[in-house]
Amino acid sequence: MLFAALTNHHPEKLERLIVSVNNQFFKMENLECVVICNTLDEEYPKVAKALATKYGWKFKQTESNGKPGKGKNSVFDYFLNETDQDSLFMMDGDDILYPTAFGQLNQITVRVPKLDVLGLQTNDCIDNEYFEEV
Repeated sequence: MLFAALTNHHPEKLERLIVSVNNQFFKMENLECVVICNTLDEEYPKVAKALATKYGWKFKQTESNGKPGKGKNSVFDYFLNETDQDSLFMMDGDDILYPTAFGQLNQITVRVPKLDVLGLQTNDCIDNEYFEEV
């Protein structure tokens, strides 16, 4: 699975997301994590790359037009053209996962093994009983 964090600002929130993924109770096999930086800010990619490197994630800077659609499309392009992963989990860089999210996602995908698309609403994959703010 490719886990892509799409970011264009807020390094403190990006770090919070990265830590929340790295601290999952359930460890996904073959998990590839990447920060996709899609911003008009010329300085932010340096900060985002440093955070990705600090936590052992890959980094990709993409061309931005200042609109979220182009950023999301760049994640799909990366997934399709630069990885050999068979599934994609994309989140915005200012979001967060609770520690049980990957375990719950795994339970869903085990029950429906040939799943093509899974859309989750916020409360479908989180459990705040164990969450502590970074």
